[in-house]
Amino acid sequence: MSQTPAAHDSKYTQTPLPDGTLYRIVPMPVGIRVIRLWLEHDWPLSADHALQLRDELGWVSSPSKTTLFTTNHGTGEKDASAVVIRGMVNSFAFNLCSRIALEFEPLVEASARSAFDQYVGALSALYGEGTTEWDDDGEARSVTWQLPSTATVRIGKSGWLLRVDIDSPSAVAAAAAEAEYFEMFDENDDELPEDEW
Repeated sequence: MSQTPAAHDSKYTQTPLPDGTLYRIVPMPVGIRVIRLWLEHDWPLSADHALQLRDELGWVSSPSKTTLFTTNHGTGEKDASAVVIRGMVNSFAFNLCSRIALEFEPLVEASARSAFDQYVGALSALYGEGTTEWDDDGEARSVTWQLPSTATVRIGKSGWLLRVDIDSPSAVAAAAAEAEYFEMFDENDDELPEDEW
């Protein structure tokens, strides 16, 4: 398996901010390679194998928690994590941008939206049309794709934040079962006469 290149191998999208910091967006080729490495891996994925992927990517674990990672994406912070249940990876997430003060959000909105749209286009080319969630202004706030393995990847945008969430087949199945339970519970509530409340 070829090693995913570090973010410095591709050009950053970065916006200078009034406090002297930079809003940096992970280059799309780098982000897509990371998504594919985790998403298209054979499931189930053990915690030990996840750490092998971490090493292959050149990431570093937090001293206090091995599944909290600092990537080499140049965001300058712990920006990726895996949730492990009973020794197996349940989900994985990483940020596609650096954190900024909320007051600077209007200055980076256009860059964040453009990057989101480009990532959506690239993932759609790989996995087909995803399921889109819309915000109150009629703009896409997230898009989710499901693979034949039933694993899913979701890219979301909230203000300046760009984030990728990958759910394992077991996480997807658990969420579906929970949704079905609550749907059945709601239907049963509708059938109860008022004097039984």
